[in-house]
Amino acid sequence: MFTTAYPGIHVPAGVFQGLMTALDFHNNWLVPPSVPCEKRDAMSNVTLNLGGQDLMLTPYDYTQFWDDFSDMPQCYSMFTTSEPGHRDSNKVILGWAFLRAFYSVFDQGEGVVRFASLS
Repeated sequence: MFTTAYPGIHVPAGVFQGLMTALDFHNNWLVPPSVPCEKRDAMSNVTLNLGGQDLMLTPYDYTQFWDDFSDMPQCYSMFTTSEPGHRDSNKVILGWAFLRAFYSVFDQGEGVVRFASLS
């Protein structure tokens, strides 16, 4: 599902856990997983394959800067998930964190969505 009303990139729990481990996000209590923002330049890109098209997200696409006025501003993961068994637990929802990285054309006549990178 695509929506500008949802901020995150919602993926199934297994995918989410793998991404958090591979990208070295730290689990925090009451806030989304995060990394120190200074680490973003060294983080890996993430490629999503949608309908046979590879779409690459940079760390600046899949994180959100937040200055909590501490010594080290944090960048929060825009990847999210639901608890296993929740009605949305197996859905992929691509919100504005994903859509801000690509020009998106929703072609209702052909029933397709086309993407082009903004960079």
